[in-house]
Amino acid sequence: MKKLFLIFISIVIILINSCNKFDSINGRIEGKTTNASEIVKISDVKVWVKKDTIIATTFSDSVGFYNFIEMPVGKYQIWAWKDPFDTTVYMDVNVVEGNTTIRNIKLFLIGK
Repeated sequence: MKKLFLIFISIVIILINSCNKFDSINGRIEGKTTNASEIVKISDVKVWVKKDTIIATTFSDSVGFYNFIEMPVGKYQIWAWKDPFDTTVYMDVNVVEGNTTIRNIKLFLIGK
């Protein structure tokens, strides 16, 4: 009876672990925010991800780095803004299962 119980518990654990694999079909988006010449990294840039609506928002850190983790596979728009720069939009940013999509963002001064 004890062996049968251990076999049952082992099967349950295997089934639970195999189901979790199907739940983690995600990727990442990350990059840096810079000025138009890509020389100056810009901190505190508001960066957001949209599909039909805004899905996630973050701000670039002190060295201009931003990231979104656990993004479901698919195509997104990446938007970025910080005063005195124009809003920047990148269309069709593709997230692939288990991969990191690098999307560096260039910000242009308003009117330039």
